[in-house]
Amino acid sequence: MFKLLRFYSIASFISIFITAALLTLFYREVTIHWITQLAEKSNTALAQTALNSIRPELMRYLEAEASAGPQKFPDELAAAIENVMRDTPVIRFKIYNRNGVVAFSSITSQIGADQSRNAGFMAAIGGTLASSLIYRDRFNPLDKITEDANLLQTYIPVRSGPDGPILGVFE
Repeated sequence: MFKLLRFYSIASFISIFITAALLTLFYREVTIHWITQLAEKSNTALAQTALNSIRPELMRYLEAEASAGPQKFPDELAAAIENVMRDTPVIRFKIYNRNGVVAFSSITSQIGADQSRNAGFMAAIGGTLASSLIYRDRFNPLDKITEDANLLQTYIPVRSGPDGPILGVFE
């Protein structure tokens, strides 16, 4: 009888431990998914607000670049973007032209970089909103660099109107 009690006690402990571990992992995944969706909505709203305030100038720039080749990003437009994004939780932002070249970035060393193979860019240029949660000190598969802070990247198609062609991508 004592052996049976010990067996059931150990089996119960192992079952409770495994159940607790599985519930913890499940809760972690649900929480990460929820936080990602919430941050994606917030990023999209902030990006749309920024884009609405500069849309005419940005559309002229992207259309000119698409037809005549690479153009210098206007200083006034860069200042307007930085002014809109000031005092927000945004760490960095980029604007890609239709070919995947970084036309503007808050990190000036990234301007002119070809990101046409970037998975987030490819999804957004195809018309789909793309987001990725990047953890601190991990390799970022979208930008091919190691991040210093946890962040959520969101790639948003830039259109001249609701049904207009995609002229670029806002990250």
